[in-house]
Amino acid sequence: MNLINIFARGNQELFHSAFLGWLMDKSAQHGFGSKFLGAILTRCGLGGLYNPDSDFEILTEHSEGRLRFDIFLRPRDPGVGRRGIVFENKVKSFGLHSQLQQYRNAGYDVAALALLPETLDEEARAQFPVVNYSDIRDILGGIKLSKENHFHFLVREYRSYLDKVLAAYDALRGYCRRELTFATFQERVSLAVAETPLRDNDIRTFTFFYYENLKRYLAESARELVFGELGYEEAQQQNSATRWISQKNVQGPPFMEAIIYNPFGPEGYCMHPEFKEEYPFQVAPRIELWLDLERLRQAADDSELAGKIMLGFWGDGIIQMLRNQGRLNALQNRRNLHVEEVAVKDIPFAAMAERLRNMMTRVGDFRPVG
Repeated sequence: MNLINIFARGNQELFHSAFLGWLMDKSAQHGFGSKFLGAILTRCGLGGLYNPDSDFEILTEHSEGRLRFDIFLRPRDPGVGRRGIVFENKVKSFGLHSQLQQYRNAGYDVAALALLPETLDEEARAQFPVVNYSDIRDILGGIKLSKENHFHFLVREYRSYLDKVLAAYDALRGYCRRELTFATFQERVSLAVAETPLRDNDIRTFTFFYYENLKRYLAESARELVFGELGYEEAQQQNSATRWISQKNVQGPPFMEAIIYNPFGPEGYCMHPEFKEEYPFQVAPRIELWLDLERLRQAADDSELAGKIMLGFWGDGIIQMLRNQGRLNALQNRRNLHVEEVAVKDIPFAAMAERLRNMMTRVGDFRPVG
């Protein structure tokens, strides 16, 4: 069992920030000098602004005024002419570009460290340099370790921990892309999570990772299932549709949903005309999964349940009409009038797209999308 798991530090951003800050310190007892920091600066494109051999004060969980930095590299030499680098570290929490922009606006150079690209929003990935933990693993894999230095045992354990954690996400993505059979998926997950207790936040992160990759698949291969590009408020104000929005830290399973504020729009998804009524209503497809990889690796086959998909409505008139017709199956549910169970065999992206498509055509059709 890996040392990081024994001490239950895998989910702790404070631990990762402290460990990575230690690796960035050229004078620390790991004996790497500036190799690790130099590689990090190169990966995030700041090597031309900062010399890794310079003298830095490396601070973790550091506050300056109202700002709080996960890792802060402050040059000791005022001749550098820059305030320093803020590394925002995201392990299993979600990072927003607005937070990074706040640091940049205050005059700092900013980069993100992310367990997965999916732990940062699209704007953050587009506007700021990102070093993924897979990059960190590869950097450490290129540094020679010695049995003579007992600190290298910690580095070796950390590298092994990253290998296993990232392998679990790779296996999930490979199965969902149909690059792996279910049996191979189970085999790889078994190697990745063996003797690793999965906590609630681990399962939520696996599920959120799935949603973010499913969104990418829909945008590339099932455009008719991309209903809009707006957030909740903008879509409501413009009587349009939201993009697919995923939520991780909520009561109940993490979910992914879209809301169509005008289900009789000129293109894309359109409710059947028979449901057009005097008062406006909205349609909301939703996915709720709980991807506990420990449970899935022990499943007898791919018929194991993984969650559900739903079709919800807002508007008393349409709800009563659909209930009277009996066309949907969750008649006692206040909002989600139709619910279908999802098995593991349904979570590959193409299969999930087909399930969503079939569910929505119960009460509507798809028009060509530009």
